[in-house]
Amino acid sequence: MSEQETTSMDHQRTQTLPAEVAVPMETPKPRIENINFVIRKMLKQNYDLRITSLKPLDGFYDLNYHVVAEAGPSNPHINSSESDDYFLKICNAQDSKRPEFLYAVALLLEHIRDRGIVCQETIRGIKGQIMSHITSSRSSGGEEYDMTYLACLRTYLPGRPLEGTRLTPEMLYNLGQFVARTTHALQDFHHPFFDTYDHLWNLSNCPKISEILYAITDGSKRTICQEVLRSFVTQVLPLTSQLRKGQIHGDLNGNNILITSSANSNTRSSPKICGLIDLHDTCRSYLVYDLAICAAQMLLTRAEETRTVPVTEIPGHILAGYTSILKLLPAERKVLRTCVAARMVMVLAGSAHSYAMDPGNEYLSRITQAGWEALGVVWSTDPHVLETGWDQIETMYSAAGRKG
Repeated sequence: MSEQETTSMDHQRTQTLPAEVAVPMETPKPRIENINFVIRKMLKQNYDLRITSLKPLDGFYDLNYHVVAEAGPSNPHINSSESDDYFLKICNAQDSKRPEFLYAVALLLEHIRDRGIVCQETIRGIKGQIMSHITSSRSSGGEEYDMTYLACLRTYLPGRPLEGTRLTPEMLYNLGQFVARTTHALQDFHHPFFDTYDHLWNLSNCPKISEILYAITDGSKRTICQEVLRSFVTQVLPLTSQLRKGQIHGDLNGNNILITSSANSNTRSSPKICGLIDLHDTCRSYLVYDLAICAAQMLLTRAEETRTVPVTEIPGHILAGYTSILKLLPAERKVLRTCVAARMVMVLAGSAHSYAMDPGNEYLSRITQAGWEALGVVWSTDPHVLETGWDQIETMYSAAGRKG
């Protein structure tokens, strides 16, 4: 779920999922022997880049790297006088079967960049290609076979992830505004690939998460998840005809939103949002989902000390920023609480399931540290009390004259 997150929830249970719902089919991440050597060879052959530094980045089911490299003269698509920093993504097995998805994402990146959203730019190879292939030998049942993964190289954006930053009211309000601007930038984009494309992390598919709740060993936590999923089915799905639909980012979490420090380091003002990465969960879905996903991810933040706002108020500040630019329809406002909780369930259950398959993945274990507590607080709070609090926060900003 990120340039720094998502998981392979369907392992050994894909027979119950509709064929049109694309999900990773194997392990949480590609497994490639001698990975550093393979990457160096691929970047040299396909991009004429000589690596000087290769740093792994967080990720659920893709391999992501910060690459520092010197550009040679053979690639006309790279200006050697520009930055030596690059971002490399090696896609999971499922995405690697769909090169048309990467073509569509490349066009989407260009689209929102033209509309003022700072995001990555696809870097073409020596022959003009936007992706490369990495083949690795695998063994199963005593037999050897080759796995081929797609890799794409992009510009590396300056800044640091929002994840781990102090969540002040100002930061959350600004974040809500950024989500609204991103939603607006996405709305006039269309690519035929997305007319039929779907994936498990589309929030509409959250009821399928019930198939992996067995991975949650704590009975009380599993019960909360079941309650949330039932509420989604009974309270959200019947209202989807009243929700606006369009292209969404699909994974607005703290690792995919970049920030830079305030221009004046002596001030206490919040850092500024300076970039957006990872559109690999993008799809056509309901616009309110991006708002709900962002709020859920801020509730799931793994560092308790970064929260300066009570858990129940975090979505309210994000909502206030969002609605200062884009107003919600009544039905969108009505389903927001359940959508926020449903996203939290997807992440927590997916992390538990993937961690069972990949217990060495520290990133997965970190996600759950604060998340379960936050889900319990949000879901146990009376809905009227919770949403009235959000309304009051919106009113507070409006009375103060805060606008987009």
